[in-house]
Amino acid sequence: MNTFRTETRLPVHNGVTLVENIFVEKLAAEKAYEFLLVIAPLRIYGATGSWVNPIAIT
Repeated sequence: MNTFRTETRLPVHNGVTLVENIFVEKLAAEKAYEFLLVIAPLRIYGATGSWVNPIAIT
C-alpha cells in the first residue's frame, strides 16, 4: 500500500507546483478575474520545495 500523500508525491515525481496561502484579495477587489500567474521558485539543487515569488499579470 502506498502511504505517500499527494502533496509529497506530485512535486517530487511529476514537477507539479503546489501553492498555498496566495493573497488574491487585491485582485478580486480590482475585479481581475483572469490573469497570468507566474511562479518563480528558487533554484536549489536536490530540493523538493522552496519559497516562490508569485506574480499576477493582468
